[in-house]
Amino acid sequence: MALAEPEPAAAAQPSLGVQ
Repeated sequence: MALAEPEPAAAAQPSLGVQ
C-alpha cells in the first residue's frame, strides 16, 4: 500500500527524519 501512496505515508510518519 505504501507504494500506492508513498507521499501520504511519509506524512503519517514524519518521525522517519523528514524534519
